[in-house]
Amino acid sequence: MTWIIGSPTLFGHAILVSDICVTFQNTAGSVEYRDCLQKIYCVGKSQIAGFSGSVNIGLKILEELTYESMKLSDNQDWIMDAIANTWFTRVARRIFNTSEDAEKRGGCSIIIASAHPKKNMGDVPWPITTIHIFKSPDFGPEKFEPGTISSIGSGSQIDVYQNEIKSVVSSPQGNVQGHMAVSPRMGKWQ
Repeated sequence: MTWIIGSPTLFGHAILVSDICVTFQNTAGSVEYRDCLQKIYCVGKSQIAGFSGSVNIGLKILEELTYESMKLSDNQDWIMDAIANTWFTRVARRIFNTSEDAEKRGGCSIIIASAHPKKNMGDVPWPITTIHIFKSPDFGPEKFEPGTISSIGSGSQIDVYQNEIKSVVSSPQGNVQGHMAVSPRMGKWQ
């Protein structure tokens, strides 16, 4: 059981919220749950990402994304639509396909929230934000526009949190308050 819920907003921010639960299964088949794992990370100048499914595969994919981001110069940033439809899907697929079978059985989904480095939401200073989701085994991109709610993973609390995020995103007053609460974790969004 693990989940991450995301929403790009109309005010130049995006929200990702996750649980911290990890499922352990021993060789006898018994299952244990522990709340102990961070699943959302800053992976670029204006991108945060999280994973569900195999912890090893998810962390490897996010590590590769972060590594590639570090190669950009100070005045460069990713346009997520471009990388989502080119090299990122190939990298994620390669990491997944070369992983151990036991890890692949857990599957892997990646969610990336991003702000466009150059385009704004019309005639305002807020960047266009999007959410992209990639799921194993093919990691083809699904794109979500501002005002939508998307999620990866599963769990007993996912519906409750989706409704909470929906109320934050749909209310202008709640939107600003919600971003004030999560913006420090997102890094610099310009």
